[in-house]
Amino acid sequence: GMGAVPSAEAGGAASTLAVLQQKLGHHVLQVHPESPGEKAGLCPFFDYVVAANGIPMLKDDNAFTDILRGNLGKTVILHVYNVHLDAIREVHLVPSDLWGGPGLAGISIRFCSFENSRELVWHVLYTFPSSPASEAGLKGGSDFIVGASEVLFADSEGLFNLIDTNMGKPLSLYVYNSESEDVRKVTVTPRLWSGQGSLGCDIGFGVLHRVPVPSWVKKGLPFKPAPKEIADSSALELYQPPATMTGPPASTHTQAPSPAAATVAAPSPPAEDEAARKRREDEEAERERQRQLQQEQEEEERKRREKQQEEEQKLRDAEEELKRQQAQEEELRAKEEEAQHHAALLESGLITE
Repeated sequence: GMGAVPSAEAGGAASTLAVLQQKLGHHVLQVHPESPGEKAGLCPFFDYVVAANGIPMLKDDNAFTDILRGNLGKTVILHVYNVHLDAIREVHLVPSDLWGGPGLAGISIRFCSFENSRELVWHVLYTFPSSPASEAGLKGGSDFIVGASEVLFADSEGLFNLIDTNMGKPLSLYVYNSESEDVRKVTVTPRLWSGQGSLGCDIGFGVLHRVPVPSWVKKGLPFKPAPKEIADSSALELYQPPATMTGPPASTHTQAPSPAAATVAAPSPPAEDEAARKRREDEEAERERQRQLQQEQEEEERKRREKQQEEEQKLRDAEEELKRQQAQEEELRAKEEEAQHHAALLESGLITE
């Protein structure tokens, strides 16, 4: 009867918990357009699949693909942890081999820890013309390198080490773009070229160079809340959509609750949650504004530096040109003097032709 339902959910919840404590999961990188993954509402870069049909993703094996393969055309219930929201939601995915693209879900995933995933990004600030970076199609300002096919990045040196050890070899990078809010694969070959660095782009790392707040934060993500047990025992919030998406208008809440309802009501009044969330959103927005400001300042500074470098280069070029002309004149003069000297010697009969 009804009694069995919560315990089944609790089993799924317990398994998801195990994963959350280990901070492991399948990192969703690419989500192909029109794919089952996109239809289910999976989010590139921010989402980690931590359990599928109640089975926790605790190691890098075929468990996830096996579940997808065994459920073609059926709904698979995923527990998905979102690093931006620091919350779990339930996602309903229908695997298919008929949707017209790669894979049964149409997503690229990698099994890894989500502990530092927000920190381990490298912001492409600027790409120099005709550099390996610009030839590979990296976009200054909006591109963030978030992974590589070859390795899992462990610290701030990750990307630079990868580049240094692969001179002249094509590297396959996962790149998140903050304008299109998706991840694509970019192949770039580090090499010596006429400019600086082996990629030819300025890269930022650290607090000021994190992936910006995505637009879906305001719109909300398609979701079903994950089982309550997960929230109760994992100290993680369950995903709540933004205020604009919640059901009936606020005015309906003004009626006094019936005594029965009062006993089940949450201990804290919703208005307070609302205020707290509003505060958090305002803080986010303020942080984002500061970040943008900082970015603009850096951009200005970069342009100023570039201009200065250009001016200096022009000066150097002009000096070189002048030196070259002087050297030429010097050479001509020397030749002329020699010719005159030769003529004089001939005239005096000291030498004969």
